[in-house]
Amino acid sequence: MSNLTHDLIKQRVSTSFYDRDRALDPSAITALIDLATRAPSAYNMQNWSFVVVQSEQAKQRLLPITYGQQKVVDAAATIIVCGRLDGHTRLLDKLQPALDQGVVQEEVARKWADVAHQNYHDRAQRQRDEAIRSASLAGMTLMLAAQAQGLATGPMIGFDADALAREFGLDEQEVPAMLITVGYASEGNWSQKPRVDVQSVLRFV
Repeated sequence: MSNLTHDLIKQRVSTSFYDRDRALDPSAITALIDLATRAPSAYNMQNWSFVVVQSEQAKQRLLPITYGQQKVVDAAATIIVCGRLDGHTRLLDKLQPALDQGVVQEEVARKWADVAHQNYHDRAQRQRDEAIRSASLAGMTLMLAAQAQGLATGPMIGFDADALAREFGLDEQEVPAMLITVGYASEGNWSQKPRVDVQSVLRFV
């Protein structure tokens, strides 16, 4: 592991206090999302979507949905990271760029599409599991990308999912897996909290 990667992981913290006076340009946020979409997903389904809450008006709409957590107002933006339940549909369309570039052969792509359909069609729990899994991978990728650019982030699960979906127009296929605040840290944040000893969570077989 490179020193850079090691440091990114060791130094990342879940930030609660942000410098409210420092904004982020939409292009910078778009670049972060682009990196987040490089995360892995089953069959390369890319079953995620992102809603950026950045305007002051939108932040105020989000505040009660997060039970009054001030960081969604103070952060430069809060990103709603969603997993999509319908990621297994139209899979060949998503794989077309890989076919065009010769990364994946047509026979392989068609097999993936068939197997994905078999695995997820009419299987609601499996669809939801995969949606949360893919969104979580994208969310962690986003946070590490932000850390590499000197930005602070904070993943959040404290929100009313139904109210969030209504207020921000999520469709019925979008499952909000987490919110991620992003911006510049101010004073008062904790350092990275100690983790349990790795031997207590690790076993080789």
